[in-house]
This record gives sequence, C-alpha cells and structure tokens, in this order.
Amino acid sequence: GAEALARWNHPERGVLGPGAFLPALKGTELETDFDQWVFEEALRSIEALQRQGLHLPLSINVAAQHIQQPGFARWVIDCLVRHPGVATEQVELEITESAALYDVAHVAHELAQLRGLGISVALDDFGTGYSSLTYLRRLPMDKIKIDQSFVHGMMRDAGDRAIVQSVIGLAHSFNYHVIAEGVETLEQGWMLQQMGCPLAQGYCIA
Repeated sequence: GAEALARWNHPERGVLGPGAFLPALKGTELETDFDQWVFEEALRSIEALQRQGLHLPLSINVAAQHIQQPGFARWVIDCLVRHPGVATEQVELEITESAALYDVAHVAHELAQLRGLGISVALDDFGTGYSSLTYLRRLPMDKIKIDQSFVHGMMRDAGDRAIVQSVIGLAHSFNYHVIAEGVETLEQGWMLQQMGCPLAQGYCIA
C-alpha cells in the first residue's frame, strides 16, 4: 500500500512539504475545503494507478476539524459514489488523536459507518498528542501507526525504544495491526521485526 501525502508546487519557492503550509490552514474554513480536495484527489489517484495495473490500498489523512463535522461519513460515501471504480477496501482513513478529542462518541459513530462498508481506519502518530487508552477502547480502528520520532530515536535511546515496544504491545492486545512510520534504514527495520512490528513505511522502502 501507500500513503497519500500533500506537496505544494509553489511558483517561487519550489516544492514545499506539508509543514510549510498546513499550519496556516489549521482552524480555518480552508482546512476542510483542502481536506475534501485531498480526499477526492486520492480517489482519482487510486483510479489512475488501477489503469496502470496497480491495485494498491491508499491511506488518506483526514483533518480533525473535518471528521468532527456532522455528516462526515455521508460525505465520504458520496465521494465513493462519484468514483465507482474505487473499492472501499482500497481506502484507508488516517486520523490523529486530536480528531476525537472533543467528541469521541461522534467520531466513533462516523467511523463505524465507514468501517461497515469495508473502509479501514488507522490512528496516526500515536503517542505524540493527547494519548489516551480511551481512543484504543472506543474508536473503531484497524491499525495504529507509530510516530517516526520514536522510530528515529529507538536505535540510540532506551526511552524511545521502550515507547515503540509499548505501542506494539498495545496494538497486539487490541488486535490492531501496527505500522512503524519513518523507517529509513535496514537496521531500524530489523529491530522493528524483532519487536513484533512487521509493517513499515519510510524512505528505506520508497
């Protein structure tokens, strides 16, 4: 599979990563507009990949403000209706811990509707925000993603290594898949496999 990541091809500054422009959108009306555009563009990318014979599930980040809105699940379903060639099993939603901070019940209800259709849900950057076992217990999810900051530090820092091992253990306890983000070296990959995390993403892979 793959993760859809946004870049801005700025006319003067060149290609910018999300850290250069997403913070300016946070909390504004543009945040949801941009989020909706990203989702539709990701579905178009799935269709384009299929035309090339590549049937890959694509993970799509969802802004906290967007998922907290009434009718989020209905909106996602309407998008899929506009792209009938995309199977729900090819779509994975990535949410952050802050997405459920204000109304866990609402977010859980919206996600449950989508998972019922075959869409999977991943909790992104676990351990970096408002970490709470409540999210693991109440949110309908399929995967937990270990934040890259812990993955980068685990080779030299016992604390980061302990956090990675703990998140892997939690994921197994709740029967979730676990994915390590930001894997850049084979050594990191080998250590993660030994710790019980066989799935990874990062520049070491692509």
